[in-house]
Amino acid sequence: MKAGQGVPPNPITPGAVEPHGSAKSSNPPAIELTVRGLHCVGCVARLTRILENVPGVAGAEVSLVHSRVRVQAGPGEQVERATIVETIEAAGFYV
Repeated sequence: MKAGQGVPPNPITPGAVEPHGSAKSSNPPAIELTVRGLHCVGCVARLTRILENVPGVAGAEVSLVHSRVRVQAGPGEQVERATIVETIEAAGFYV
């Protein structure tokens, strides 16, 4: 092998530490609940829309087949389980 060929140098200095906040951020754990009272796709669409409008919620998945709700907070956001339960119950469903 000629000089200058081969594996390119590693751009990361051994032992270097990434600055605070530059590491890959992970989303907070999702809140998963069993919900009773889901009877049709209209219920699913309505509850999904309501949950996605809760401050801090990045997404909501509602399963009619499994009677389950999964709510994911956005990066850096925190959503309390109690807030999700209250929102579901205020919409006329049961947790």
